[in-house]
Amino acid sequence: QAKAAGVNIKLQQTNTAQYFGPNWLSWNFAQDYWNWYTYLVQAAQVTGPKAQLDETHFSNPKYDKLFKEAVGTTDKSRQTELIHELQKVDYDEGAYIIPNFPPIIDGYASNVNGLVPSKNGISFNNYDLKSAWLA
Repeated sequence: QAKAAGVNIKLQQTNTAQYFGPNWLSWNFAQDYWNWYTYLVQAAQVTGPKAQLDETHFSNPKYDKLFKEAVGTTDKSRQTELIHELQKVDYDEGAYIIPNFPPIIDGYASNVNGLVPSKNGISFNNYDLKSAWLA
């Protein structure tokens, strides 16, 4: 697909220690995996203003302004609108290539009790299996 777009790619396979070593945040292009955090938590780490794990070096004043407003409001409907605007900037101008969003599906038998849906999307309420019990 890249070649068809006129982009030549030379792969350099690395091991985990090398990838996340001293060069981690300075690779020209890299592939990474991020968990299923809520949007603002994830953005704060990787794309927001002064993100500590800024792998892509994405910089956009409009995005930064929207982000600051989104984390600063207590109005949930306004925050949702701002997140949608941020996601549009991600889609239109952002530096991440997101190949998929894998489904997170928890399955358990009807005699398993005590499991509740997670507020952050991590399976089994952050793998809180100590709260589970069999009927």
